[in-house]
Amino acid sequence: MVIAMRSRGAGAISYDGAVRALLFVCVLLGCLTQGTDAQGAIADVCWETEFVPCDNADGRFDPNPPDGIPYTPTCFRDDVASATVVPATELHAVRCISESTQFGYTDTSDCVTMNFADAKAFCEDFTGTVGTYTEGITDWRLPSSPLEAGRLCGSGCGYDFVEIWVEGFGVTLSPTVTTASPTGTTLSPTTSPTATPTASPTATPTA
Repeated sequence: MVIAMRSRGAGAISYDGAVRALLFVCVLLGCLTQGTDAQGAIADVCWETEFVPCDNADGRFDPNPPDGIPYTPTCFRDDVASATVVPATELHAVRCISESTQFGYTDTSDCVTMNFADAKAFCEDFTGTVGTYTEGITDWRLPSSPLEAGRLCGSGCGYDFVEIWVEGFGVTLSPTVTTASPTGTTLSPTTSPTATPTASPTATPTA
C-alpha cells in the first residue's frame, strides 16, 4: 500500500496525508475490533415425557396450541421465567414461532444447531413452505416467552430435550459489536511550512 503525501513547501506533510497515514496505522494495529462479548439467550421449557392434557403439577401446563398444526405439543414449564444468557457464538437448537398464528416450526429436514445471529436470521427470513401448514406465513421469529416456547414443544428434531434459542424472557443481552480505541500514535497535521523560503535574490543581474 502506498500513501501519497502532498507538500506545502519543503518538508511539509499535508493534512490529508496525515489522515491517510493514521488510517494505515489503524489497519496495521487493528483500531476496530469485533466484540467477543456478544450474547444470546437459551431456554428449555418442554416437559419431555408428558403430552396434553397436563395435570398442572410440578409446573406442568398445557400450552393450549392453536388449531392447524401437525404436531402435538408436550406440556411445558411456565415456571421457567428467565432464559440462560450464553455467548452468542455457541451453537444451539432453533425453533421458530409465527407471531400472528402462534404456529411453531422446526426444520426437521435439517436438524442443525446454529449460533444466535444465524438462528434469529433463519426464523425471520423463513417465509413458509408451499403445501404445508406454514405456507403464506411470513412473521416468524424466535420465541419470546415461556408460553411461546411451550407451543413449540413436540415440533421435532428431539429439541424438547435441549435448550433452544429465545429472545426476551426478561433477560438483557450485551451489544453484538464493540469499538476499541486506536492503539497507535495520533499524528497531528502540519499547520505551516517547515522551511522558510529565501527572502530575496542574492545577486544583482549584470548588464
